[in-house]
Amino acid sequence: MDRKLEKDRIDEIIGANIRLERISRRLSREELGNMVGVTTSHIGLIEKGQRGANCVTLMRLTKAFGIPIDYLFSSPQEDGGSIRDGACSSLQSKRDKALSLITCLREEEIVFVLQMVKAVISMHNANKLKK
Repeated sequence: MDRKLEKDRIDEIIGANIRLERISRRLSREELGNMVGVTTSHIGLIEKGQRGANCVTLMRLTKAFGIPIDYLFSSPQEDGGSIRDGACSSLQSKRDKALSLITCLREEEIVFVLQMVKAVISMHNANKLKK
């Protein structure tokens, strides 16, 4: 693979993982930027894979998130989640994916999704009681 293409792909992977971590912690780009000492727009460019983060910024990000640095370099899984260490990595990546999906919804769509989730949980609990 061409070096430029490889670097661009790594920047995309790192950016996607940073975005997932930020969203899962319910942080704004501004809040994260303040935590690591970079501007809001810089965080946005990193998350979009349009600008690579230097070593110092990467270390500050991993410290802010409390994650190992190798997590940021982990390729997304086929299900759209990210690879994490630990027993609940699959569950956490699914939660991250769900959260990232709903962040782009309008308020009325989020209300509808919540109603659907509550209905599914009620049906699941009712089926458990029958058994």
